[in-house]
Amino acid sequence: EWLRMGQRGTFETNWTWNRLQREFPDYKKSDIGHLFYVFDFKFSGEHRVRLVFDGSRQSPSTYDETYAPTARQESVRLFHIVLVEDGYFLGQYDVPQAFLLATIDKDIFVYPPKGQSEFPGQILKLHKALYGGKQSAYLWFNLMNTFILELGFEPSPLDSCFYKRHDAILILYCDDLRIG
Repeated sequence: EWLRMGQRGTFETNWTWNRLQREFPDYKKSDIGHLFYVFDFKFSGEHRVRLVFDGSRQSPSTYDETYAPTARQESVRLFHIVLVEDGYFLGQYDVPQAFLLATIDKDIFVYPPKGQSEFPGQILKLHKALYGGKQSAYLWFNLMNTFILELGFEPSPLDSCFYKRHDAILILYCDDLRIG
């Protein structure tokens, strides 16, 4: 997971407190976040490790907006009714590591997880949103919403996660989407 994050350009690894003070003099040491690993066992038998940002301790100065809509249950039911009534094909998709696709909107610095420091006092500067960050879901939704709108879909006035186009309908639920 650590190597994959580095290859994706998720963070810069060459920061120290001295450099951070020079380039961002108003940044407080207490605003530096923490990363940790979450270990998961999927029903399929797959073991998964995910690097997570500890958003519970994230400084309010490192985010503005946090709200990200998600499809209402009524919309999900309506989506399936329309599929059946109009005879649409159903496609279901999961965006792997969705939050990591969104670029972070603030200067956020974090300590690497225990045992992952390349040198003493290493600090990382985030470039991509990580799971656990306060604004991560918001940034992901904005990225996905922009992409869906560019494809010619229009959001429903009743549910911003229900989209329609002349030849298709789409519903977005976090990092999963269904299209008919």
